[in-house]
Amino acid sequence: MLTLEDPSVNHCHIRASGPSKDATYDAFAAEHGRVHASDAEYVHRLGVFRSNVQLIEAHNARPVKSHTLAANRFTDWTEVRSLHAVGCARRPG
Repeated sequence: MLTLEDPSVNHCHIRASGPSKDATYDAFAAEHGRVHASDAEYVHRLGVFRSNVQLIEAHNARPVKSHTLAANRFTDWTEVRSLHAVGCARRPG
């Protein structure tokens, strides 16, 4: 499982310039072929990724649970975007 502090993840630069890099997210982005159109998109996706990883870690830390969660190709997507991707939500309008 990916964690925000995982030292085993190699640092992998997607863009040479721009916002501060996050080794875990950069490895995730490289693995899933993410290409960011701008620094703003990188920062947005990084924020969503971090938030989702925190949710995954909090859920998995619960002493009683029926299942565990793990990062996957949707980890840098918002909940709404993920639901659209798997056909569980209608597009607005």
